[in-house]
Amino acid sequence: MIAFTPEQEEFRKSVARFVEAEVVPAAAALDERAEFPAALFRRIADLGWLALRYPEKYGGAEAEMTTYCLLAEELARGSLSLAAAACMQSLMGTHFIFKYGGDELRERYLAPALRGELVATFAMTVGMCILIGATFVTINATSITTAKISVAIVGKTVGTCARSAMTSAKRTPKSNSSA
Repeated sequence: MIAFTPEQEEFRKSVARFVEAEVVPAAAALDERAEFPAALFRRIADLGWLALRYPEKYGGAEAEMTTYCLLAEELARGSLSLAAAACMQSLMGTHFIFKYGGDELRERYLAPALRGELVATFAMTVGMCILIGATFVTINATSITTAKISVAIVGKTVGTCARSAMTSAKRTPKSNSSA
């Protein structure tokens, strides 16, 4: 079992109080209507929790993963839909802008996304597109060794990163012939 620091336990309790007071009463209705939890999402942003793992420069607390997991676990206890949206925003949807984007892109898109003003997400498979609200990300394979990741927020491309998928010259391309 993980032993939490006093600060982590206090944070967990504060999230639990929020979940009981604001999330649980709204969760069933949001799920029934299949709505994006916009008001709760914005509230989480206002509390600074979407930026929890990011540097202070972008409104974050530079929290470690254990504290972040306490947030995710408590949110999921009240609404898995809300937890999924918040985690996608704070872990995946904004990560690529933070990691690969320049300062201009970070200021223009990362900071507003961490404040809940923009909604971001990302796709996990080649050619797949996930849409949450008005935000989407697509990943397209451009070759056997490179994937082009285009991040778009409200229909605007905000950054493209090409990452080498393989570094070994010994890797051979898969055959296109059917067996």
